[in-house]
Amino acid sequence: MSRKPFRNHPKLESKIQTVDTSLLFLFDITMARLLEFEEDGLPTLIKKSTLLGQQKEVEIFEKALGENVGDLPLGKALHLLLHVHSHVFDNAVNILQQSDLLELTLRKNDSPAVRALLSLDNYVKSSEQDRLTNFKHIYDSVKEKFLKKSKSNTNQSSMRIIGYFLLNSQYKDDINTFMCNELRKNDKRNQLAAVLLIDFIFFTYIASSTENHWNLISLVAPELIRIAHQSNQPTLLCTTSCELALKCAHYLLINLKKPILSPSRMVNDASKLKIIEIDPVLNTSEKIHHLNGIWRGVDTLLCLMEKWSTPNTHLTHSAFSELHSLFQNDVGIFDNESKDRDFTLESPPK
Repeated sequence: MSRKPFRNHPKLESKIQTVDTSLLFLFDITMARLLEFEEDGLPTLIKKSTLLGQQKEVEIFEKALGENVGDLPLGKALHLLLHVHSHVFDNAVNILQQSDLLELTLRKNDSPAVRALLSLDNYVKSSEQDRLTNFKHIYDSVKEKFLKKSKSNTNQSSMRIIGYFLLNSQYKDDINTFMCNELRKNDKRNQLAAVLLIDFIFFTYIASSTENHWNLISLVAPELIRIAHQSNQPTLLCTTSCELALKCAHYLLINLKKPILSPSRMVNDASKLKIIEIDPVLNTSEKIHHLNGIWRGVDTLLCLMEKWSTPNTHLTHSAFSELHSLFQNDVGIFDNESKDRDFTLESPPK
């Protein structure tokens, strides 16, 4: 009995065409990967510029890979990221920052951490109007872990998750505002969670980074100064806020004229050239105006630290006096550069 040609079976022929298209697409990717290698030995696509934005091809590729590239549920994604090593998480963040849509599809299939982090990212931006509400779901799910140390270091893993949104997400300005609101809450437990988070992010990422996070630090520094003044006793919340505020003031001063780059919108083309978008930020005069207010607040912290210090000898009193003179002199220099409104904090009585 003779076999009928495939054209007499439209459904079968359609499936064969889909498979052929997927195979050709995979072959094209494989050949592109074989033709060029990055310096670190990892393969890359040489036709990235032509493939970028070709949603149709990406959808075909996702269909060929099946369920391995779909977004994970929120709980499962959080659980996975809470139990990965720090270098695995940081590598996943780098992949998200440097990859286009097609590469992310490939990486999601290879790396569970990339898939989980991208799932969280997609969850937050799934609704433009409810973006902060969605982020709050993630934040509230992990913030209690900030306060508890564990052998598995889930407290640090939870801070890394939120740190990604603060430092690297496309909507980090909204997230930064959210964190400032957390610092303004009257609940000291919420405040402590937020302070410990920012403290971890500052010393783990910001302090050693070549990027300039002036906007974030300038937002949280005044709030940290206010929190430090909430109690006359050297509590964990007050002392941590005080120390971090001093570090933030120093960071703002040394990065005053450094441009703020946005590597999250960095684009690599086939010739390895990098196009970096510079975020719209305050000019130097406006930065000085803002820094002057923070600098006045730091001077009030010296009074607080002097009250906390024991024993308060003649030598320590002289040291604090010299520091007060130094800060007041710096404020005078800033005043010559930019007119500044008075800082809202008052110096506590000595």
